[in-house]
This record gives sequence, structure tokens and C-alpha cells, in this order.
Amino acid sequence: MSRLNFLIMIQVLLFSMICGDVCADTIFLKSGRIIKCSKINKENDVIKCFVNGYEVGFPVSDVDKVVIDHNSKRKSIEKGFKFDHWQSGMSIEEVMVSAERNDIPLHRHGLISSNKNYNPKTCTEFLYKDHIMGQNARVTLYFTPTSKLLEKIKISLYSSEINQKSSYPKEIASMLSEKYGKPSRIIDLNFIHDSTIWKGSNNFTVLMVTGIGLIDITYSDIRLQLTGQKERNAIEAKNSEQYHLKDDSKF
Repeated sequence: MSRLNFLIMIQVLLFSMICGDVCADTIFLKSGRIIKCSKINKENDVIKCFVNGYEVGFPVSDVDKVVIDHNSKRKSIEKGFKFDHWQSGMSIEEVMVSAERNDIPLHRHGLISSNKNYNPKTCTEFLYKDHIMGQNARVTLYFTPTSKLLEKIKISLYSSEINQKSSYPKEIASMLSEKYGKPSRIIDLNFIHDSTIWKGSNNFTVLMVTGIGLIDITYSDIRLQLTGQKERNAIEAKNSEQYHLKDDSKF
């Protein structure tokens, strides 16, 4: 066993005894990926940990280092929404790990080919195709621009059979009402769309908009959307300042 592997094993054993679930731990892979996780342990030359409730493993040979945060406990934050494998507040790294584990072909928004060389510093939207309620669907994941946390998910079901009077919207609305309680209706004066919104108990909303041939269901974490808006405003202000400095002399 190499000295690096031995040190990693010792770190893992120590941290597993003293940290439990309260540590915000990090695994640095040689590929450059950074994994935030908890409950790190080593089994048969595999470093295992939990990412958003899922156990994942990495060969010791692929691990550069393991860093354990002794001092910080995980903050008790509101859970927000959950859809399929996705929980609001997940980082891009956690989403990538879950996508790999569940064989979900995530793509960067706007790209046809798979995003093998994505840059997490610039990516804020990912999408994949699915089949939901017997219909083709597209799932889009939206992240806050700076902190890169999952703030919103939109599920779009599209079919020529979908309209306000078809069974699909009613079935979906019934399931959402059973889970989140009585919804509120949003009146569309043009009668083009039928919109319904549910307020989740964990500080999130679910908005369903039904039109001709399309149903959009949007899960939004209210807390993270406020964070995302602040970050977008800061980016816009910084860009505006740069534009002024660059183009002031042209006027």
C-alpha cells in the first residue's frame, strides 16, 4: 500500500469515528472532480461515502486526497423540493454523481452532444429526456449562477393528446394535491393556459401550466431563488460596470 493510500485510510477511519453525520467532508479526485459528502469509509480499496442520501464509491487509485471538516456541522436548512433523484440545494457535483449512479444522460442546455468537458463555473442549466405518465418529457435543472445550487426544476410533457380537457393534467393535479394539499388557481384572461400552484411545506412551490400539447411542471425553492436573484443582480451590476469602463470613451 502506498503512503498516500495509507494516509487516506487513516483519515477515513479517524473521521468515521469522530464525525458521524455532522461533518462536511470533501473527496478530491485525480480527475479534478470535487465531491462533497458524509459518512466516508474505506472498503477493499474503495472510498465510500454518502451524497444526498446515496452511497457512492471511488477506487483509492482515483482519489487525490480526502479532507474532513472537523469544525463545521451541517446547517439545518429547509429541505425544499424533491423530484425523482433531485433535491433542491444539491450542488452540480452532487447532481453529476447522482446522474452517473442512476445512468441519467445529462446534457448542458443548448448542446446536442453530451457534456463530457463541462465547465461548472459557467453552467447553470442541464437537461435530459425522460418518459413520464406515458408521455415524452424533458427535465431541466436550474442552478444558482454563483453558488451553483439546484434552485428549480422544470418537467415538460409534450404530446398532441395533451390539452386542458384531457386526462393527463387531471391525473397529475390529483397526485400533487394528494401530496401538497389544496392548490390555488391562476386565472389566464386569454384562456390559453390553465395554471395551478401548490405551496409545499418546506418553502417551495409547484406550478403546473397546461396548454395545447404541453404541460409544464415547475418546482421552485423559494429560499434558493432569492439567493439566485441576488447573485444574478450582482453579476449584472459587475458586467454593467465593466461595460461602462470599456465603452465610456466611445460616447
